[in-house]
Amino acid sequence: MKLATNPEGAGVFVDGKKIGETPGFFKIPRHKHGLLRFEKTGGQPLNLELGGHYRWGDAFFSNFIWFFWFAPVGILVDLETDAAWSYDPLGEQKISGLTGVKTLGAQRTIAVSPPQTSSLLLSDEIGDLFYKELSKKYPGDHIIPYKNTMNLFYEYDYTNEAVVAPELRDSLYYELAATHLAQTVVNVSEKETRISGEITDVYSDKVVEKFSVLVPNDDLKTNHRSWFTHFISHGVELVPNTFSFGFKTPFVTFDFDPFFSPYTGTVDRTNGALTYLTSIGLKSARNPKLSDGLKPVFRFVPNFTIDYTSVKFTRAANNDLAGSGFDWYILLAGIGPEVGLDSHVGYFYFQFIPNLGVSYIRGTGNGRDFSTSPASLALQAELGYLVFVSSRINLRLYTNTISGFDHAWGEALSSMAGSRVPVATASEGVTGLAIGYYFPEGRNVVKNSVFGFGH
Repeated sequence: MKLATNPEGAGVFVDGKKIGETPGFFKIPRHKHGLLRFEKTGGQPLNLELGGHYRWGDAFFSNFIWFFWFAPVGILVDLETDAAWSYDPLGEQKISGLTGVKTLGAQRTIAVSPPQTSSLLLSDEIGDLFYKELSKKYPGDHIIPYKNTMNLFYEYDYTNEAVVAPELRDSLYYELAATHLAQTVVNVSEKETRISGEITDVYSDKVVEKFSVLVPNDDLKTNHRSWFTHFISHGVELVPNTFSFGFKTPFVTFDFDPFFSPYTGTVDRTNGALTYLTSIGLKSARNPKLSDGLKPVFRFVPNFTIDYTSVKFTRAANNDLAGSGFDWYILLAGIGPEVGLDSHVGYFYFQFIPNLGVSYIRGTGNGRDFSTSPASLALQAELGYLVFVSSRINLRLYTNTISGFDHAWGEALSSMAGSRVPVATASEGVTGLAIGYYFPEGRNVVKNSVFGFGH
């Protein structure tokens, strides 16, 4: 909980125990009501009653998500232990009897937020330029290098075109470990660029300084880049942030054209209990720092996956493919829409992604061998649930289907059966568990490598 007083340096007491001095962020046990006390030498003690609000997302809906039938028990436990409540934020508190007393003259720590402009590359250049200017202007303060905090701002959805959501602002301030935040807005005209901004005290949320700077456009390297470079820079937002290892139980379904097919066997079974590592890929996990209650999400996500499935036909009788086996490798790369629901207990989502797919099918058995590696448009639909078990590791429970390799399988089955097997549709269905390693730094690594920022 963020606490600030005027003047600064007041002791903070909870239940008679001193927990620190203002300004700062403090851990205070949750209760429906609480009592805070501020004390500063020469001033009158200030007692404040904290008001709490019920945490519907965490204490109510989360119990239903996790326990369902036992939700009433969880809700009652949260109410009894006061875990169901959260304190309302406090503004800066005035300590009476100390009129005219100056605030502490401690060294400030200033972080530079992403400058607001439509160009990602211009935002980065001005952010770095502004860091250098602040370092010259305030040699007695600590100015955090812009490139050191870029990734943290991005994790809170604070980008060159959007600022952090109000409910997440204090969490960002806490992680920045800064006393002040420099925010800027960039306006580009024909010959010059105007940088307008302000420096805000993160504890009191008060603006302590405003400024405006004009920079000739010729002095900014970004203005000399081509329109195509600016265009592809928007793709940085789609850089995956999770390396995923999938364990799945697949099944493959074939639908045949009975009217045109001379083949009358029963070809519909695969091995459905493969429990080894069968999928690796790059995904885009929803950032856990953005989970602050129930929140609908719509976004576009990338997909890069290498998938393996072993297909075996086991039915005998008039099945010409009995005893044949196939190894099916798929390389998928695509981008598609995702709708989701963010919550404190995890992220629920559905995504539909068109992919460019390259399939390698190798068949053996019954004295025949065959292989093919065609490319085609593959459609992937996935329903899943993702939860972070640490700041880096996440688990993803999912079920999905992949379709679009009908022609390749028609060719493979016909070759192995010795007669034409017209496949109307061929799809893979999967239920699985994936373990992911989250690396949000990947976005900036790609950006710096491609566009040269930071070098």
